Amino acid sequence: MTRSVVLVVFLMVVYPAAPVIGFAWILISMGLAQLPVGYSKLRATLVGLFVLPPIVTVSPAPLVTALGMLLGR
Repeated sequence: MTRSVVLVVFLMVVYPAAPVIGFAWILISMGLAQLPVGYSKLRATLVGLFVLPPIVTVSPAPLVTALGMLLGR
């Protein structure tokens, strides 16, 4: 379990600085594969991290522009 916690911390700290989606997904898949039965919260966290790489690699400028248009500014 300790390896999985370290993996989660690694992905959340290092990935935004070096966004390589394929590598992140491989690490997450390997973390899920080695996780023992009974760690449902950690498993859910790893599954949730599958969504993180595409979100982090999106440039915030278009999102801010779209939000400004929605708010009418």
